[in-house]
Amino acid sequence: MNAKQNNTDDAAPPDSNELKRCGVLFLDDESAILRSIERIVIREPYRKFYVSNAADALKCIETEEIDVVVADMKMPGMDGLTFLGRIRESHPTIVRIVLSGFSQASQVIAAINKGEIFRFFTKPIEDPHGLRDTILQALDERRQQSKRIGLNSRAAIIAEEISRLSAELARHIDDSRRLLALLEKQHAELTQLSALEHPEMKP
Repeated sequence: MNAKQNNTDDAAPPDSNELKRCGVLFLDDESAILRSIERIVIREPYRKFYVSNAADALKCIETEEIDVVVADMKMPGMDGLTFLGRIRESHPTIVRIVLSGFSQASQVIAAINKGEIFRFFTKPIEDPHGLRDTILQALDERRQQSKRIGLNSRAAIIAEEISRLSAELARHIDDSRRLLALLEKQHAELTQLSALEHPEMKP
């Protein structure tokens, strides 16, 4: 059983070449769960990292390119939501998935509603296909985030260029106005001199 958010994005999922560049980190203090997950995703093309504590997970995130984190909710030391909260602050583009028992379901759903995590999966994992699909959806969400960030960055660059050109145009307009005023002044002086030299030309 897994909770899902609405997903209105109809973009095609990442292809196998894209997936090979993706990294998924699995965190659970139970070695049996990690072995079970490893069997479930063994044929998936993305890079996989398995750790049993939050400290090692944080080190992995700092040294590897991680796109999705799948973390156990209940662990000694630092629980899953606290760990994912830290990830959200330090690496907000990493997509976060929680593994949880039924007893923590309401707490996890509240975190989903606040946007702190992307999905949750209940333990023990009884739907291997669903877990694989959820990870692929998370990787697609990460890809869409990257695209949005890229578009926003490009839009910011364009806006900055428009601002620069507008300022430059304003300077040119000011220069043109000053030049026009100078030409008008010189033309008036020339007209006055011409009138003094040729008084018969006065109207």
